[in-house]
Amino acid sequence: MLPIASPPKRVDLIHRIDQAGAATRSLGDPLFDTSTSQGRLLVTMLAAIAEFERELIRERTGEGRARALAAGVRFGRKPKLSDFQRKEALSRRGNGERWRRSLARTPKVKKPNSEKVQA
Repeated sequence: MLPIASPPKRVDLIHRIDQAGAATRSLGDPLFDTSTSQGRLLVTMLAAIAEFERELIRERTGEGRARALAAGVRFGRKPKLSDFQRKEALSRRGNGERWRRSLARTPKVKKPNSEKVQA
């Protein structure tokens, strides 16, 4: 199939090819020939079904995300710093210490992670 993700864009591309006087023909399927009315109908129907499927997937994944959020699932990367390390860095910052350097020296904490600590 054509390397365009959106079904309406595929149909639009095929329509523009037809307007230019050319036709799209599949080597593997004789029904997929846009020079015939039957082929154009097939392309339109397949594009509509594909768009319907994409909408169903979008709805299902949205519902799944909402259920997961309601269940308390956290999305994204896991925090690099433990709660203790984060609280310790914030308390050191509040005391005016050089908290980034000392935090970066603790085991399993790299300097970039120590610089991203926020309240």
